[in-house]
Amino acid sequence: MRAIQIARHGGPEVLSVREVPQPTPGAGEVLIRTVASSLNPVDWKTRAGEIGPELPATLGWDLAGVVTAANHPGYRPGDQVIAMSAQIATGRGTWAEQVALPARLLAAAPATLPLADAAPLPLAGVRKASGHPSNSPNNSCCSAMSSLTDTGARCPRGRGQPSSSRTGSANGPRPAPGRVWSISCRSRPLPTG
Repeated sequence: MRAIQIARHGGPEVLSVREVPQPTPGAGEVLIRTVASSLNPVDWKTRAGEIGPELPATLGWDLAGVVTAANHPGYRPGDQVIAMSAQIATGRGTWAEQVALPARLLAAAPATLPLADAAPLPLAGVRKASGHPSNSPNNSCCSAMSSLTDTGARCPRGRGQPSSSRTGSANGPRPAPGRVWSISCRSRPLPTG
């Protein structure tokens, strides 16, 4: 299985695609085939060495994907989900072909969005629901996703972009009224070649 990892801190040149063992879901966990992930400021801060888990590390907080195995009664193979890995706390990044995560970090994927467009929702949704930025959110992905609405919320630190455009940078323009604030960049499926 492939994952995008870092073995040392630095610029984008430290990112590499590596073969890693496929994860096995433990009790209360779900194995997800990643369809798309996203890039958040916490990812480049981890890569640069400002914060993060022990190295080598797979980066990534958000994913959208399909359940392939579940040790939790709320999920079964074939379910489409979004998830936030809480990578610093769990040590599990989402920039991998398969990710095993505690079921409490998952929510059903929105039926009205393609999975690639739903991938940036988890971390941005938790940040919106909590009212402030946090690298170790106390809200579950599920409760945050149920409260994510088109409210025109503003990012407390003045960074981010409207989730409806999914383009730009972490220092992008303020969203138009009626748009949900998101700090996630455009989601991109994992390389397939």
